[in-house]
Amino acid sequence: MRVAVGLRHVIIAKTKITWHVFIAFLPIILIGASLFFVFMYHQLLNGAISELRIFKDFAKSPASEILAKADIDLIPNGVSLGLYYLGIFITAEASFLLMAIKEYLQDLVGLSDIILIQGRLKPSEKRSGHSDSTDGRTKQSG
Repeated sequence: MRVAVGLRHVIIAKTKITWHVFIAFLPIILIGASLFFVFMYHQLLNGAISELRIFKDFAKSPASEILAKADIDLIPNGVSLGLYYLGIFITAEASFLLMAIKEYLQDLVGLSDIILIQGRLKPSEKRSGHSDSTDGRTKQSG
């Protein structure tokens, strides 16, 4: 029975570490997703322009003229283009929002990026965010 309890504790601890790593890399993942959406949007847009040139009356028109004159209902894969376009901005904004929240919370507890990178937090600082004294007792005013 003790082995099962210990194993469950190890699994829970590894799950917590996995979530911390995932949350730490989430802004980078979101920026990568935004770049992926940019790439896919441009691929689909170039395909739509080529298709309009072939099958519509835009045979020798430049892309800017095609996009300015084409009716929105005539653009092939218009819904997919719109979704990719939204995906670009939603993922970029979500990444910005997560980084802003991180900076706000770090400022709130008085942590700098250098302290986090170097791992110079003391155990008492990890719990409360800051330490008032070196021996663990709180400072008395007056």
